[in-house]
Amino acid sequence: MSSIVDSRVLTTALSNSQPPLKGFRPYRQGLISKDQDSVLSLVSTLADSSWFNLLTNQSSLESKGNSLAHVHPLNLIEFLATDEKAFSKFSYIKVERSMVWKIFAKSLRLSLDNEKKKLNVEPYISEFCSRIGISEDLGRKHIQAHDIDNLVQAIIKRGCESDR
Repeated sequence: MSSIVDSRVLTTALSNSQPPLKGFRPYRQGLISKDQDSVLSLVSTLADSSWFNLLTNQSSLESKGNSLAHVHPLNLIEFLATDEKAFSKFSYIKVERSMVWKIFAKSLRLSLDNEKKKLNVEPYISEFCSRIGISEDLGRKHIQAHDIDNLVQAIIKRGCESDR
């Protein structure tokens, strides 16, 4: 099986977990403990599993993604940026697992775009950036440009700078 076919299978598994345009995901609700556990389980699986295991466990990934369909994408990113264990797995995916990252980023981008269409992102950018420790201008620029890659790179860079 070629890597293009493999990535399509995994992309389908993750993007099928995205909610339809209808519905509302409240940002101020945050993540409950169960959602935090699900997010951590998902990023741990994506970071630690072989490509073969990710493909053979497609239905499990879909299930994990579906369990998070009600979570606002800014809450998801905020948790990934602020929880030590989740941040470690998330940044590992971004830096070391480019194929998995591309698929995960596409899923995040779709989720964020859905909320932007419902005008459910812009009012929260300032608070979001403050909570994750990046400048509002930088966060707003990347969010408005649909640039998940550079948004996450800024989050990772912030993490590295705080280690000094």
